[in-house]
Amino acid sequence: MEINQIRYMEAISKYGNFSKAAEHLYVTQPTLSQQIKKLEDEIGFPLFIRSTRMVSLTNEGKMFLQSAVPLLAAYEALLNEIGQLRGNQNNTFQLGLLPTFSHLNILEAVHQFQVQNQNITINLQIQTSYGLLEMLLNRQIDVAIANLSKSQIETLDKTADIRVFSRDVVHVLVNASHPLSSKSEIELLELANEPLIMLNKNSSIRNQMELAFIQNGISPSIIYECPEIHSLVGMLQSEAAISFLSSRVASQCIQPPTLSIPLKPNIETQTVVMYLKENSKENILKRFADYFESRILD
Repeated sequence: MEINQIRYMEAISKYGNFSKAAEHLYVTQPTLSQQIKKLEDEIGFPLFIRSTRMVSLTNEGKMFLQSAVPLLAAYEALLNEIGQLRGNQNNTFQLGLLPTFSHLNILEAVHQFQVQNQNITINLQIQTSYGLLEMLLNRQIDVAIANLSKSQIETLDKTADIRVFSRDVVHVLVNASHPLSSKSEIELLELANEPLIMLNKNSSIRNQMELAFIQNGISPSIIYECPEIHSLVGMLQSEAAISFLSSRVASQCIQPPTLSIPLKPNIETQTVVMYLKENSKENILKRFADYFESRILD
C-alpha cells in the first residue's frame, strides 16, 4: 500500500469521477485507475462502485477511507517535520524545471540567483508540467518553474504561492512547402483537417491546444506524438504536417525549412515560479520567487 493510493482514493471520493480527480491531482487517468486497481487487488475487495455517470464508494471503501484519512494527515505532518529538520540543517532546495527551459535564459537566471546567494544550494529536477505539479504537491520538489494555464493558476492559488514572471503565445510550426506557410497568421479553424505532430499529453502546450480544439468543435488529426521537442522539430523538417510551440521556444529551436507563424486567436502561455505555502523553507523560496518575479524574459 502506498500513501499516494490513499490520496488518489480520497480525491475520487470527493469528485465522484476518475477524470476530474486525475485533473485535480495532475496525473493521467490511466495512472489513477491502475493505482486504485492495484490497491483493490492488495486489500482484496472493491473500493468503488463504477457506473457510466459517476463513481461512489462501496461500504467497505467507506470504512477503509475513514481509517486511511488520518494516516494521510499523519504522513503530511511527518513531511513537514522532516522539512523543518532539513531546513535547520542547510539551505538546500529542490527546483523543478521543464525540459524546454534549457533553450531559454531561465537556467542563466537560476545561475545568477545562485551567484548572488552562494550559501544556498539548488538541486535541479527536469520534468513535464504535469510531472512538476505532481512532484510539487507530493513535496518531492520545493519549487517549480513551469507553464500554467489561467484555470490551473486559479485551482492552485489557495495552496501555492504562484508568481507569473513571463508571458508568451503559441505559434504554429509548419514546413515551408505547406500551403499555409505563406500566411502571416493562421486561424485555428484552418487547422481542422490538418495532420498534426504533437508533444505527449503531459505537455502544457498540448493540453492548451486540445482545450482550444474542444472549445472550437475541432477533432484534431494527430499522426505522431513526440516525447520531446528535438524529435518534433526534426520530423517537421520533412513532414507536411503542423505542430505548436510557444513563440519564444520556437525561435530558439526551429530552422529552415520550418517556419513559426502566429496563431489566431492568441493562446497565451504563462511561465510561473511557485511553491507550496507553509513550507519550512518558505523564507528561501520566497527570496527565489521574488527574484524571478522581478525578471522579464526576452
